[in-house]
Amino acid sequence: MPRPKLIGILPTNQLRVNWQIGSRLLNIGGKHLVHVAVVQQLIKVGKLPKGRSFAQDIQLKLKPGTDLKNLRLVAFLQESGPGKLLGAAQTKPSS
Repeated sequence: MPRPKLIGILPTNQLRVNWQIGSRLLNIGGKHLVHVAVVQQLIKVGKLPKGRSFAQDIQLKLKPGTDLKNLRLVAFLQESGPGKLLGAAQTKPSS
């Protein structure tokens, strides 16, 4: 049986975009758009060993000027392949 995989994502809480020149199709010229939960990084952390606990520190490379208050770290555990989601958790990153 394949081992479940642990994946981490680093989304921003908010991403603001000012459109100076807009798309005719979307009619967004001159508009201010706010997006939530925009993934900045996706990290394959590892596979869980069968019958054992798992702990691992990870280091993320952030763009200069990134505001840690605007980020969160989300981890989820999923069966291998197109498997079902087994669990998820989130926390704020520490510096």
